[in-house]
Amino acid sequence: MNQQLQQQPNRKPRTFWPSFFGSCLGVFLTGFICTILFSIFTVSFLSALSGGKGGSGDVKGVKDKSVLYLKLDYDLNDRTEDNPFADFDIDEFSTKPGLIDLRRTIRYAATDKRIKGIYLEASVVNAGMASVEELRKELEDFKKSGKFIYTYGEYFTQKGYYLASVSDGIYLNPMGGMELKGLAINLMFYKRMLDKIGVQAEIFRPTGNKYKSAVEPFFLEKASEANRDQLRALIDDYWTELLEKFSKKTGLKPEELNNIANTAPYIDVDHANFSQFITKSLYYDEFAEMLKEKCEIDKKKDLNLISVEKYYTAVRRKLEKSGKNKIAIVYAEGEIVDGKGKSDNVGGDTFVKAIRDAREDKDIKAVILRVNSPGGSAMASELIWREVILTKAVKPVVVSMGNYAASGGYYISCAADTIVADKTTLTGSIGVFSVAMNIQKLMEDKIGITSDTVKTNKFSDFPNITRPWTEDEKLIYQKQVDKIYRTFLQRVSDGRGIPVTMVDSIAQGRVWTGIDAKELGLVDVIGDMETAMDITKKMIGSDDVEYVIYPEYKDKWSELFGGFSSKASEAFVSRQAFEFVKYYKFVQDARNLKGHQTRIPFMIEIY
Repeated sequence: MNQQLQQQPNRKPRTFWPSFFGSCLGVFLTGFICTILFSIFTVSFLSALSGGKGGSGDVKGVKDKSVLYLKLDYDLNDRTEDNPFADFDIDEFSTKPGLIDLRRTIRYAATDKRIKGIYLEASVVNAGMASVEELRKELEDFKKSGKFIYTYGEYFTQKGYYLASVSDGIYLNPMGGMELKGLAINLMFYKRMLDKIGVQAEIFRPTGNKYKSAVEPFFLEKASEANRDQLRALIDDYWTELLEKFSKKTGLKPEELNNIANTAPYIDVDHANFSQFITKSLYYDEFAEMLKEKCEIDKKKDLNLISVEKYYTAVRRKLEKSGKNKIAIVYAEGEIVDGKGKSDNVGGDTFVKAIRDAREDKDIKAVILRVNSPGGSAMASELIWREVILTKAVKPVVVSMGNYAASGGYYISCAADTIVADKTTLTGSIGVFSVAMNIQKLMEDKIGITSDTVKTNKFSDFPNITRPWTEDEKLIYQKQVDKIYRTFLQRVSDGRGIPVTMVDSIAQGRVWTGIDAKELGLVDVIGDMETAMDITKKMIGSDDVEYVIYPEYKDKWSELFGGFSSKASEAFVSRQAFEFVKYYKFVQDARNLKGHQTRIPFMIEIY
């Protein structure tokens, strides 16, 4: 091509006009996008000036005789993700309220004369067991207002039915069904895969930490007896809780429910109706007509359904109350990591600053640390623990545990004045581990890459993943994890007032439910976030409070231009792929493990 151009120097390249028009198109598109963004800025700015949809005037967007439509098909986190498009009436961009705000929204609806009741669609509930328990409690309180809660679905999972069991009536599609099969935890092990590809895992955990099973997939092909024992105890507690609510709703005894689970785990409509699991089988149009009748709406008119997302957007300003005394709520949600982290994990640096800011703010009278974390970095956990200690010295610190507050999640909690946990919270897991990989065989035998080292001292190239570790090198790592474990035990001992030997006997990496942790002294009170709030109010001697949220992440416009957070980006994933996202994220988190870890080894999903 170069030779051809040299022979015809006066000929213009054929790519000029495509490039020219491409540039014009690029300028046009840029201008178009800027115009849209400017419009968004203008509308949101004017909305902010007028107080938004839920300003100081009447709540807008809510019709008389409305029914609040509650469908939990999104990942229910504790904290509401900031949404730059919240003021726009676009379903795909509506704000999904977190658990705390969702409860407040339902509470507000109980007093809103325009809301006649709740239509709960509980076929799928993407929330942890403790979150479902908190939400269920809020729905029970809602019923005290005299308003109805009716559930309709085409299929109910066990967790969905657990939430639905609070309803005044449960209605199932005539072709639908429900499951009652018991609980199970499925674990994956990688040892054979590592053997095949030529990777050897070096495992380090303190002596006696037999329950710290996060390392088992790397050197075992099935769960150890210790791990099986702790997991069986865990799901037995969960199952007992579900059976209790199922029994209360249906009138069937737990042994009868267990018999169904062992003989007919899938329950069709006829069986569900006969066994009193449901009120009646209906098609949706029949269910809608029933709701119209309950709301005294003419059959010829449409049913006024308002989704909880839209209702939250409409009333959120009303939920924000000012008070004489400020209480900080620090949301520690997600894996504990080193550095700043992101909005979906607990970055050590970010949370150190958040707790410090709350401590140094004279207007903040107390701190509530809401922990929903499986743990993570031992160093980051230690740094956050230190800030809790410093804060506790000058103002009350109360911990509210969500679905998980285990390992590092317990580490950052143990120094608090009071620890509140749900009875189904997964906590404890007091222990530490570290994993290192030797990829020498993979490099040499599979890929054909060899390595060599020139060094000045014995440990100059340590740690090194391209060769086996020496016994002296393994001893160094072992001493480190032993030291971290001893420190962890001492932190718990000091915070809970329990002798170190006693802590060690209930630690060793073992997970406990909140109810068991209460009996062991690891938790003070069985309750939820509202319980923690009430305790904190008593500590400061006032009910006139205002809650301030920490940590502060990017404002919504910085989030827009800086790239959506991982939670926001998941909104663009198709609903069919939703279940894969959380597992993909779990794998990504595992790949990013650095240093010694205080975390639990598994995700527990109850359906």
